[in-house]
Amino acid sequence: LRRLGDGAPELVLFLAAGLLAAGITGLLAATGGQLPFVRFGPIEASLTLLLIVAAAFVGVHPVIAITTFGTWLAPLAPDPTLLTSTLTMGWAIGVPAGPLSGLHLSMQGRYGIPVFAFQRWNNTYIPKLLAASILALHLQAALRGL
Repeated sequence: LRRLGDGAPELVLFLAAGLLAAGITGLLAATGGQLPFVRFGPIEASLTLLLIVAAAFVGVHPVIAITTFGTWLAPLAPDPTLLTSTLTMGWAIGVPAGPLSGLHLSMQGRYGIPVFAFQRWNNTYIPKLLAASILALHLQAALRGL
């Protein structure tokens, strides 16, 4: 009631995400940086979105996945709007899907909510949002002629 909440854990989380993403980027460059796709269209965008959310579900913060995929897919010169939409959707869906997002950690610390309670609560929300997002990616690609 007398001060703002302590944001240090969230700051450390974002700094660690940036460091881990830089390490993953370096690892990809050192191993030849094999690309997962030959082009980046709506199907590849949908697969990327699913991978970001799946990674978040097992504990990889969406910021790490976004940084990694953004760097990994850059040589394909993807349509910027499609890539940005995909990564933004990945972040938006990955946060409620992952147990280690800053939102969940702050709620757990403040209110004592169990670690995996958010995932249980979002079990119906996440698949619906994924389906709507994949549909939106395909519609966007069709409207842009991709």
